[in-house]
Amino acid sequence: MSNDIFWNWLAFCKSKNKNPSILDFELWLNLLDEYHGGKIVDEFLKKINALDVPLIWCAGSIINGRFLGDDLFLYFRGWIVWEGFEFYNLMIENPDEIVNLEVNLSYIFNEEIVGAMLQFPHQKNSQVQWTHHWSWRDWGEFEMQRSLPNLWTRFGASFKSERVSYDVEASEIDIPDLGLVGVGARVKNKFGKGVGTVQSILNAENYAVLIKYDSGLEERDTLIPFLFEIVP
Repeated sequence: MSNDIFWNWLAFCKSKNKNPSILDFELWLNLLDEYHGGKIVDEFLKKINALDVPLIWCAGSIINGRFLGDDLFLYFRGWIVWEGFEFYNLMIENPDEIVNLEVNLSYIFNEEIVGAMLQFPHQKNSQVQWTHHWSWRDWGEFEMQRSLPNLWTRFGASFKSERVSYDVEASEIDIPDLGLVGVGARVKNKFGKGVGTVQSILNAENYAVLIKYDSGLEERDTLIPFLFEIVP
């Protein structure tokens, strides 16, 4: 699928929403079903994966005011695609320049577009790339200031470098539309790593957990129903 077809389709879908800045979830699924949905989803996921680079993660973290976990980083990339062709290309080329654009940076996550794409039943060929080819441990405040000076000047004063805090009192959490998840529960990532076991509750309020897969441990900053399901 060509870039023009994808971006024109995205603009068409946005024009069908009552509020152009908010995704109508059911409408999106219906439009996917009507207009080459499988190819659209594949192209979307390719673009999401192309954004899986350290500078994009740093940009989202700086604007967010703290380091992004895997889930928020995914929604941040969804938001970038949602903003359109020119914005996407600028983020690929030089994310530090977005401070010069007239774009609303007060909320930089689009969970709905990611959810619609991942839940589309005819999506078969592409997947979200969960295993990064880089480590967030190599990117701290110093690297962010040096690499993205414009963003740091605008947002850096409120940046908090602490990561997800452990909530040692919680042994289980009740997650809406997912169910009761406790230490030892087996959960399946429907679009990524398969089945893993919950090792601990990191933050009960945000549904953050530590999961052990065959490939190793993973911190999830939120356990959400469209990405995960509980397995026996």
